[in-house]
Amino acid sequence: MIIRIGGRGHRRGKPWNTWLIFGIFLVIGALWGFWSGTEAYQERLTQVDWPTTQATVVQVEVLRERSGTIDHPIYNNYYNVTYEYVVHGTVYTEFMEHQSVQASVGDTFPVKYNPQAPEQSTDILKPTKDYIWVNAILCVAGITLVVLSIWRKVAWPQES
Repeated sequence: MIIRIGGRGHRRGKPWNTWLIFGIFLVIGALWGFWSGTEAYQERLTQVDWPTTQATVVQVEVLRERSGTIDHPIYNNYYNVTYEYVVHGTVYTEFMEHQSVQASVGDTFPVKYNPQAPEQSTDILKPTKDYIWVNAILCVAGITLVVLSIWRKVAWPQES
């Protein structure tokens, strides 16, 4: 009689559990991302007819975030940008958080504003479905992992 406690023999034939759990988390995350991406896309569609104007950067706050290991840190700069734009002679001020593109005071860029509420603006000029497609692909990958994990469990039952 051979008794194995821990080690390679103990885990033999069980990797389907890992892939099943990973697949379930991937599906749940992708479905949430797909839902929020679809919601954001629908919101952007309501902004398609908004007029465009030029905005000017009036303040930039640089945030430096650290990731990686202690021995090999990775630093990324992010920018909180305050900008102003003028609609019918009135100056409006907006704020964009955690931007990855560097901006400097005095830079100009186009923004869209809500004609019924000019204090609302966005720097996204046209809606895109990229976020939706990425999450749809991740969801399919997660479902594939779940199905293959279950199929492997059924096709090759473990010996007791």
